[in-house]
Amino acid sequence: MGFTEETIIETKYGSLNAKYFKGDGGKFCLCVYKKPWQVPVFVRLHSGCLFAESLRANDCDCDRQLQASLSIISKEGGVVVYLFQEGRGLGLEGKIRALEVQRNQNVDTAKAFEELGFEPDLRVYTIALKALRDLGIPNEISLDTNNPNKLKAFEDFGFIVTRRHVAIRTNLAIRKYLKMKQKALSHYPDE
Repeated sequence: MGFTEETIIETKYGSLNAKYFKGDGGKFCLCVYKKPWQVPVFVRLHSGCLFAESLRANDCDCDRQLQASLSIISKEGGVVVYLFQEGRGLGLEGKIRALEVQRNQNVDTAKAFEELGFEPDLRVYTIALKALRDLGIPNEISLDTNNPNKLKAFEDFGFIVTRRHVAIRTNLAIRKYLKMKQKALSHYPDE
């Protein structure tokens, strides 16, 4: 297991390297990066979001976070690890169920997950951390996240982490969503 395929992709941010990483149990991720890296290395763990990234849903920050991170790595170098963990690890089918509960009961996504009998965030970051180690990034990273669980996962894996906040443009629905994540998931404030 490890990196199995790689290529260069042409994007609106210029040429970026992409490597496919396969891990235990069929888990996989994609590392999109550009060298040279500055230390600390800019890193974003990004969970895929079909609705925002492909269908342009405007009630979450996923696509805007991804685009901002790709813009940064095109200028500074760094890595976006794209995880196929739709719906905070619930999967696309479960995410649709949760969104329907949210809509029908007028509750936030964390409460909808609870109503369905799930934890509010099921994601595991081990595959991403292994991929970053195999990619050979330095031990010191600057992590783009508001999620304290991601910081802890990196620290537990032995990385020296500083949190970096990347500002994005928001709308009323996104600001409401970010406030929910602060309250229900203990995320850091969107500064």
